[in-house]
Amino acid sequence: MLGVYLLIVGAIALVGWLIVMTRKHATTTAPPTLVAAPMTASAAPLPHQLFHPVRAIDPVVFSDPRKLEATVASIFGTWAAQLPGAPRDPCDVIRRMELRTRVVGRLTSRLDGTRFVWRSAPHRSRERNLRTGVPLDHANLDPYNPPRDLKSRSMYLSLCSHCAGDGSIECVDCGGASRVTCRGCNGAGKLPGVTASGARRLLNCKACKGKASVVCAACTKGHLECASCRQSGRVEHWLEVDGGPRDGDFQIEPDGELTKAFRWGRDGIAASNEEVAVDARIVCSVTRDRILNLDDLPPEVPAEWKRDSWQAIQARLQPGERLLTQTFTLLEVPSVEVTYAAGGGSQTIAFEGRRLLAPPASTDTLFARRASSLRRLVFVLGAIPFSIFVFYAIRGPYFLQPAMAAIVGTAAVAAAIIYMVLWCATLGRSGWRWLGLAIPPLAVAVTLAILLEPQVARARSYMESGQLALAKQELEALALDETTPIWADIHLKEALQASSCSDASQHATRIIDLAKRASALAHADRLALQGAHAALGARELDAAMAALQCASEITRSSKPARGIHARVAIARGKQCIDSKQWECAFAHATEAGTATSTVDAEGLRSEARAAIQRDLDVAIASARDETALDRRVATQQTAVALWSTYLLPEAGSEPPQLISLRAQLQKDQAAFAKANLLALQQQAAEAKRLRAAEARTQAREEAAAERLQRTEAREESRSCCKICSKGYACGDTCISRSRTCHVGRGCAC
Repeated sequence: MLGVYLLIVGAIALVGWLIVMTRKHATTTAPPTLVAAPMTASAAPLPHQLFHPVRAIDPVVFSDPRKLEATVASIFGTWAAQLPGAPRDPCDVIRRMELRTRVVGRLTSRLDGTRFVWRSAPHRSRERNLRTGVPLDHANLDPYNPPRDLKSRSMYLSLCSHCAGDGSIECVDCGGASRVTCRGCNGAGKLPGVTASGARRLLNCKACKGKASVVCAACTKGHLECASCRQSGRVEHWLEVDGGPRDGDFQIEPDGELTKAFRWGRDGIAASNEEVAVDARIVCSVTRDRILNLDDLPPEVPAEWKRDSWQAIQARLQPGERLLTQTFTLLEVPSVEVTYAAGGGSQTIAFEGRRLLAPPASTDTLFARRASSLRRLVFVLGAIPFSIFVFYAIRGPYFLQPAMAAIVGTAAVAAAIIYMVLWCATLGRSGWRWLGLAIPPLAVAVTLAILLEPQVARARSYMESGQLALAKQELEALALDETTPIWADIHLKEALQASSCSDASQHATRIIDLAKRASALAHADRLALQGAHAALGARELDAAMAALQCASEITRSSKPARGIHARVAIARGKQCIDSKQWECAFAHATEAGTATSTVDAEGLRSEARAAIQRDLDVAIASARDETALDRRVATQQTAVALWSTYLLPEAGSEPPQLISLRAQLQKDQAAFAKANLLALQQQAAEAKRLRAAEARTQAREEAAAERLQRTEAREESRSCCKICSKGYACGDTCISRSRTCHVGRGCAC
């Protein structure tokens, strides 16, 4: 019942947790309305990514709060639909909408920038004297009215700082050594190779010819031409006028987070009035051919803006620049901040400008966090039915039933409903209607778990109805040992239902109760006798004896069992007679006489003797007609042995036929021995003749070999270049081997 208790406790805890989570996330807020807010920005920081338009906006909506509210809600719904885990209608998560109108000033300055700059070049003249005087001071010169001889007056020479006046620099690759390490052999000078004769050894590197280094290809004698002075070692310097009118300097105040959503909302970005008007309303504009001051600003410019932003919006002039014209434009930039709630938290985002530019999706943290929590919840809820299946599978095959599948299925349904409850609860929606749907599956799962648990009463009902397999499954699931009384009843029923003695005996040995075991063994003995009778009727003698051996010792010694034993022995004896196995037939006759009365045993013996007599008559007749002496002697010996072994003990004295057969056997044996002696003598003579023939053949072969050897010796004596006894070659005459050669080494042939 442990599984049932765990399931009940888990279901109660799960329902309680759902109630707490539903109340935690439940909200009863009214539909949001658009309200006006101060001009300052809220505490919600804007993202660092670029804003983008969601869809086209008619600027007329800013004049009607109702239309603007509906437009903002629609844009938020389109923007939130791309977020992970967003509902079909994201607008119901909006809690507050605030419209902020920000006043921004934009100052455009057109500048003219002319200045003095130093130029330099390699010295190409042949003059080597250095003009090292003090360079011309251009601080007192006007770049807009420079002198005509500015270059000649300002020019001077200096040593090249790159090469210190040498005109060349040291090569970086070789370090001035003009040689670098050979890349072919990595500085070793040798490489493994194959010589002309085919031998493998280290050979000189072909690239460096064994020197381990090669001439540097990047320089000349370790030096390179200086790029600054072109080998002259001198550098000319002079003044020139550089620059011209600059397109303008653009300043925005206040900028930063307030105008970060727009391309033109940063300092230094050029933009036309048409581009600015797409995102902001132009309130007023003023242009002067000089620097603007506070008195030049129109009355529409708020005093607060003048106080906070006028000094910060002034143009940033570079040295040598002067101002040509300045234009100031006052802008009203709308911003709608939307606060939405999900997953127990809230977040504020802003839709900027008259196009209501939306921040990127990465700005959201609520829906991303909620989606991550829901994914974790899916794994947890999915683990519940899987854990139930694993729990029952570990307990044993008994629990792998349709009821267990129904428990897992209802748990999966409850998990899906719980997921829907939390889905709605994290969006602030009411999940009570879904919570009520989760209770029936949990109740069904608990009820099925109770019914699935094994019970002793159910096992006894199965046993009484004859469903022993189901009863055993119940008891095995309960882990009850064999000492339990119900196990003895089940084994007794199995023994009584068994159709063979071996099965009944096997079940009887497992019964602890002695009285019930005796009943089971008695049934096994009855099955053994029945099986033996059936096998004997089917002429299956081995099966009959095997069935009889299954019975108990008392049953095997009973009269019916001994009668079956005797019948089996008589049947086996007759089989032995048919196969002429006389020793086997008399042994089974003795066995049958031991089991029952000797009447049947004597009949079996008489039948065996009659069969032997018939065989003797046939053997004597065949021996009389046999012409081959060896076969006739063998037949007579077999007949005498049969008569002496099986018939003579019963007759008491030798009959005339046996005496005549013995006499004929002795006569034939003597003739057979004489014939054998003659055959042996003939074989010896033949063997002697064959040995003589082989000796003559061998003598002829030896004589032929000797003649051949003499012939070869004569041929050899006719040739020169013999070897004498000293081991030297002979001279120009053929000398015997036993004599010494006096000519000396070498062959004179």
